[in-house]
Amino acid sequence: MSDKKALGQYFTPASVAKLMVGMLKARPADSILEPSCGAGVFLTELHNAGYKNVHAVEIDDSLEFPTCFPVEVSSFVSWQAPKKFAAVIGNPPYIRWKNLDFTQQDEVKRHHLWGTLFNSLSDYLTIFIANAVLALESGGELIFITPSFWLGTQHSAKLRNWLLGHGGFSDLVEFGESQVFEGVASHIVIFRFIKGTWPDQINLHRYIGGRKVPENITLGDATQFRKELIPPFRPSQHWTIATAEKQSVANSLE
Repeated sequence: MSDKKALGQYFTPASVAKLMVGMLKARPADSILEPSCGAGVFLTELHNAGYKNVHAVEIDDSLEFPTCFPVEVSSFVSWQAPKKFAAVIGNPPYIRWKNLDFTQQDEVKRHHLWGTLFNSLSDYLTIFIANAVLALESGGELIFITPSFWLGTQHSAKLRNWLLGHGGFSDLVEFGESQVFEGVASHIVIFRFIKGTWPDQINLHRYIGGRKVPENITLGDATQFRKELIPPFRPSQHWTIATAEKQSVANSLE
């Protein structure tokens, strides 16, 4: 398989993968899962950061993988995790339902959460989010980079409520309209979710740098990110990426 659009492949820049690996709280010996490793940029950054127990899954067998960790060629949609992981990290594929081929649609329909969390209006990435949470041990962390649309769309509401029944968000990195992926114009976020833990606030790192995200990027650089604290997301509510004060002003205007 090699059709980039059919597989939702938008490969993560190494600098962004390094930033995400730096957000992990997992220890070097903890078990880490990369469920859609692509050409292996996260595997390389995990190896460089000293992680030793990494399991990777990738559906596209035409890619050349790095040799630092073994890669299992499989679809994460129907993949059975051999164990629970301390962390899951990566960049799930972005594919609208209408762009899935019949084989992919059939695989999604056979998922045990089809009709509960997913339907024909759902993007492929929402299945990866749910599967990643299911693969985590209690207290485990999920760090994904995704478009932000699922944080507010109505057809993702069931997934959002389901997530808050399993844990909470500790960190959110918002890139706004800046270009993270080459040739992609989309509002991109990175989130850190903790299974079985509900933080009382979310650390928001709002990107304030140039239009194109640079090769050297770090959350600790005040010229690149402004840190704010925002209220935790709530079930059956719109997930607003704003401070409590700004949310209060917006609500009063409404």
